[in-house]
Amino acid sequence: MDNVARTVYDDKDNSELGARREWLVANGLGGFASATVVGEITRRYHGFLIAATPAPRGRLVLLNDVDVYIERPDGSAINVRESGHFIDFTMTLGLPSWRYEIDGHVIEKSVLMPARHNLVHISFRLIEQQAPVRLRLRPFVNFRSLEAAVSEPLATEYQLRIRGSQCEIRADPDLPYLRLMMVGCDGTTLTLDGGSRRERLFPTEAQRGYESHGWEWTPGYFAAELRPDCTVTLIAGIEPWHVIRAFSPEKARDIEIERRGRLVAQAVPAARQGLAAELVLAADTFLMVPVSRIADIARAHAEGD
Repeated sequence: MDNVARTVYDDKDNSELGARREWLVANGLGGFASATVVGEITRRYHGFLIAATPAPRGRLVLLNDVDVYIERPDGSAINVRESGHFIDFTMTLGLPSWRYEIDGHVIEKSVLMPARHNLVHISFRLIEQQAPVRLRLRPFVNFRSLEAAVSEPLATEYQLRIRGSQCEIRADPDLPYLRLMMVGCDGTTLTLDGGSRRERLFPTEAQRGYESHGWEWTPGYFAAELRPDCTVTLIAGIEPWHVIRAFSPEKARDIEIERRGRLVAQAVPAARQGLAAELVLAADTFLMVPVSRIADIARAHAEGD
């Protein structure tokens, strides 16, 4: 299905254009991940995990952003998004990926959501054979309702529960835990640095005349050595840990690529390649089974047994 791949933005394009274009990956439950093509969070509907939960909560913005750093030998770290070393942005079978070149390393970042699960995989790999590099990922959260103003968080304090490299963040007994873990190359670590928060401006909200300033909080950062022979993935979700661990990044990607390829293969011949195939996959983004309906189906099966 390589013919359903298109580089839609590269470093020769105008950065303002990239800030207006957006990508979206949905999970079939009403949840999704979305941001601009250049990686900026500019409006209330952006985030790396907008989870679909039963009424009355509905869709919640849980993982707002993830800052990506490359650690240099001298101990300094460079922010990948702000480095200015962006190469291109590509959609392959409707799944986004970015490439950056920093200090001679070409790093690919990609985002995937397993269908029918409130999970997101943010993966990184080195392109071609290169020396290992130290990767640092800092998640930012500000639990709020999707439609709420960015200045209206659901909580002002967060509780942490840590087990090894597994991290759980909770804001309120009525809200789900946000579970985070990093998998991949050996030497994965989680560093809690006391927590800190930052103010974020949402430019699109400002242009629309809405509240445009909100706060984000981070408990610390994950780090791992990124090598050519392995992929590092930050997993975030509200599913139980046994479900999160069951979806290894490799397995999840294989399943999702197969699912998307099957959708294209089932289309009429004229819609199996190029823009028409992209539209098939785009249409699938808007098809969903509400999360409350999933619970009803599971309950019905249990009662039937």
